[in-house]
Amino acid sequence: MKKRHRLLIAAVTAGMLMTASVGLGATSFSWPGAPLASQFVADPDDGLAKTAREILSAEYAWDGSYHYFRITLKDAPSGIGPNDNWAGNYGIYIDKGPGGWSYLETNYLPYPIQGVDTSGIDIALDGHWNFAGSGPYFATFAQHNHIADPLNPGVFNYGVLDGFNPQPPASSNTIEFKLDGQLLSFQNGFCWFAGTLDVGSEAGTYDLTSKVCIPEPAAALLGLLGGLFLRRRAA
Repeated sequence: MKKRHRLLIAAVTAGMLMTASVGLGATSFSWPGAPLASQFVADPDDGLAKTAREILSAEYAWDGSYHYFRITLKDAPSGIGPNDNWAGNYGIYIDKGPGGWSYLETNYLPYPIQGVDTSGIDIALDGHWNFAGSGPYFATFAQHNHIADPLNPGVFNYGVLDGFNPQPPASSNTIEFKLDGQLLSFQNGFCWFAGTLDVGSEAGTYDLTSKVCIPEPAAALLGLLGGLFLRRRAA
C-alpha cells in the first residue's frame, strides 16, 4: 500500500508539473551548419514491424553554447491508437559522470529502460508522442528534460527543453533536441545514447543505439599525445 501511495503522489505531482508547463513547449531551431564538434551513430535496422520505433541513426553537435541531438527514424510516427505506428517516448539519455538516478528511489522519474542500468544516467531529453491523449503529435507539454540533482540522490529537476523539432502538430522521422550548455559541460565530457520506448500502458523498450562518448576515445588519446608533445618541446 505504501508503494502504491508513493506512486500515486509521484504521478499526481508529475501531472501537475506537465499541466503547469502547457504553452511553454520548446521552440523550433535550426541544426548548426558548422558545429565545433559533431558525432554520428549508425544503428542497424532491426526489422521492427512498427517502423516509427526503428532508429536508423543518431547525431550530436556542439556550437559552443548549446548541445544538439538528433534521432532519425525509419518512418515518422503516426496515429493515436494502440495499433498505429509510434513509440510513446523518443529520448536521449546522458551520463555525465559519477552518480545518477535510480528508478526505485524516484518511483516516477526516471522510468526504467529494459536491459539498461539507468543508475548512471544524469539527464534525459524526452519527446512523448500522443501524451495524455493530446492527439497524433508531440504536444508542447510533452517535450522536456529530467536532470538529476547532484546534491540529492534520487531527486530529479524537471524542465522545458531549449528546443525541439518537429513542432506540433507536425510529424517527422527526424526528432531533434536542444540543450543549454550550462546544463551539461562539453569540456568535462559525457556519454549518451538514443532510444525509443514506452512507459505507459504498453511498457517496453523498442530500439536503443550504442552508447558513445564525448570526447571520443581516439580524439582524447590524440589530445593527450599532442599535449605530451607540446610539453616535451617546451622543455
